[in-house]
Amino acid sequence: MNTKDTQRFTNAKERALKIMKEDLDPFHDVDHAEAVERTALEIYASLDDIAKQEVYIEPLKLAAFWHDTSRKYIRSNLLLQPFFDGYISGRLARKHLKAVGYERKTTRYVERIINCHETILGTGEKKKLDATMKIFSDADWCETFSPKRIRRAIEKVEEKKFPRRTLNWYVLAISFVHTKNFMHIYFKKTEEIKNRYIQELFSFMHTEKERMKKIFYAPIYTHLYKKILPQLEHITNLHQGIIADDKTKLTVQRNSKNGCKKE
Repeated sequence: MNTKDTQRFTNAKERALKIMKEDLDPFHDVDHAEAVERTALEIYASLDDIAKQEVYIEPLKLAAFWHDTSRKYIRSNLLLQPFFDGYISGRLARKHLKAVGYERKTTRYVERIINCHETILGTGEKKKLDATMKIFSDADWCETFSPKRIRRAIEKVEEKKFPRRTLNWYVLAISFVHTKNFMHIYFKKTEEIKNRYIQELFSFMHTEKERMKKIFYAPIYTHLYKKILPQLEHITNLHQGIIADDKTKLTVQRNSKNGCKKE
């Protein structure tokens, strides 16, 4: 990008993050927006050169920064989020991107990326997605499992800056997504990132058990530790077993090349 384009992008990013910094929702804040951007770029980096040519990086980044700006109006309302999150955030993005100098084609495209991304209930726009939209959908969905988001929300509840009830319902919704597993994943890298998060989430829940007991209502706490934690442990052990098996195979291959046999 030239200097003018860089400044335009910076202005658009700063406008979005200014909205997200208003401390509206610890699950959908500046850290989350920046995490979605990082995850999207990580997925992009895993693609081959031909696949990368089909991705529009700047709109992808802009969508990451703007996709949850609807929180300015709907706050942490769990009833409104599945139905109005993408619509309001997309409209806000289009309006502000136009104001900083983006042409109509780009503003409409970023709006559509945001409208297409799948929410917790899978209520995103169901039209055919291009490569950029698929990366964004995967990145935002993957961040649902980020233990950092849970940790930030718990800290806000402890500081009495976020409703305990909302945290309980949100975590219950996340556990529903995990157990039903009905969200569509487009890239292999997404599964790798999700498994990494699940391992971190398992460790967090295991070490913070007493802290969690004070935050979550008894039925939800029981659900998390009697049903969800064993599942996370199973996935963690399975993932670590796959990694260990791959390392063993690699050692055997190297020994074979060196004329050695595995004992």
